[in-house]
Amino acid sequence: MSTSKAASIAATASRVRGPRRSAERLQHILDWLKRSPQPVLPNIRGLSLTYAIRNEHFGARHFAKEELPRISYANQHISVYVDRKHITEESEKVDPVMNVTLRMNTTFFS
Repeated sequence: MSTSKAASIAATASRVRGPRRSAERLQHILDWLKRSPQPVLPNIRGLSLTYAIRNEHFGARHFAKEELPRISYANQHISVYVDRKHITEESEKVDPVMNVTLRMNTTFFS
């Protein structure tokens, strides 16, 4: 087998999404979910997050993408609801809101 043919086969094999690739990706995701500090929140019953999808609310989008999955994984008893609003007109305004519901049925808005 020529070296160019072997290199071509190796390059193709590296792009194939087989069970090994899937297992490595799954392990990477689990490592990310389990990294410390794990946010354990025993007194919280639910989280609700509302934010605009584009051009605004970078902090809320970052929280929903980076931290909310870890919180949900570490606290499987918490119900999580995310509402991403589409802004169709520039005059339309959506404020980012997070509602936290405690076990005592008390809701906090931020």
